[in-house]
Amino acid sequence: MTRLRGAAKYGSTLAVGALVGCGDVPLDVVVSQSASAGTDGPTGGSAGAGETGDAGATLGDAGTGGAGGNGNETSTTSGGNANQDAPDVPATPVCEPYADWNDTWTELEQAALALINERRASGAACPSMSTSAVPAFEFDPALRCAARLHSLDMATRDFFSQGTWDESAPTCSSDADCGARQLCDSRLPGETPQRCLDGTSVRLDDVGWTGRSWAELISGGSETATAAVDYWMGSPGTCSMVMASDPTHIGIGYAAGGPYGHTWTVVMGSY
Repeated sequence: MTRLRGAAKYGSTLAVGALVGCGDVPLDVVVSQSASAGTDGPTGGSAGAGETGDAGATLGDAGTGGAGGNGNETSTTSGGNANQDAPDVPATPVCEPYADWNDTWTELEQAALALINERRASGAACPSMSTSAVPAFEFDPALRCAARLHSLDMATRDFFSQGTWDESAPTCSSDADCGARQLCDSRLPGETPQRCLDGTSVRLDDVGWTGRSWAELISGGSETATAAVDYWMGSPGTCSMVMASDPTHIGIGYAAGGPYGHTWTVVMGSY
């Protein structure tokens, strides 16, 4: 089984969508409401049959895109081979545990970034549209820290959510039941109960990200960078996000383990 979910905040609009897929048949589309700036609540679209079903969301002021697709959670972030002299992650107490990273995991992250920037350099034929070439993502240490933090947390504690799982958090039925920077979600897609969980923006604050917009993709089940990127590019929503000229920066975090065996988080953003 593969799993896709994504969230994005551009200007005054935050959007989230999700899709679960198994083989060629989407099993579940998780959608709900739009949210204002500074919040972490899901919105969504619809998914069609097949692996390229799009759980899409329209983004706000800074660009267009959607969260969706092929059993992976998608979000925009900066990345690529640019700015490789930058530290892996910021030298802060929060990010220190993610500086000494597994070599194989790091290679997968770097390979995924290189593949994404190759697609951006040449333009891409997304399932629903063709996109022109755009500048390479610039690698960002804070976004990488946020991505690694969330991937390792999901892999270690065996959950899959845009939120940070908290067994003691209040239960909820929708994002309206939760705080401004929280979302209502379960430990795994389709499970109950749902709880009010801290969202992406809280993690970004924790790692010191100071940008004006962000998007996050989480993905489960892809063993190689090529498989992961091909899967993201095979979804209309995910592909359009990866190929957008804004955001400009990216961080990718991979960790082995989790509910689907391989856990990816991609965080994109602009300053």
